Amino acid sequence: MLIFHVHSQQAQNLQQAFEQLQCSGGQQKLDQGKIIISMILQYYLQFENGEHVDWIDRITREMNNPENLAEGVSALQRIANLSHSQLCRVFRQTIDQTPQQFIKELRLNYAYAMICNTNESFEKIAAMVGIGMSAA
Repeated sequence: MLIFHVHSQQAQNLQQAFEQLQCSGGQQKLDQGKIIISMILQYYLQFENGEHVDWIDRITREMNNPENLAEGVSALQRIANLSHSQLCRVFRQTIDQTPQQFIKELRLNYAYAMICNTNESFEKIAAMVGIGMSAA
């Protein structure tokens, strides 16, 4: 599976294209599917050719360590070797997310993988990745 980040405008464009696909039929549906595949390929090539790919890949790999996920933004700052304000600016420019959004997405993805692949309790998994849980 390939995962890469798209900017919010690109995500909106894809969402609209998928909505059009759902309303299409026959040849129109095939044509719309080709448009979506073309859009995804274009966004991926833009992403792959960007200079931030190696940097964000390295950070993502290091942040997928449960200790770093639990530590959160301070671990991200340490790994990226940036101040909080620099980190926010760079993340906005490169992946159109705040560092907090980035960490939340990583935490949820890691927790999902743990839930699917282990017998650990939800509470233990949440604690491992720094997701606070309270009693309802």
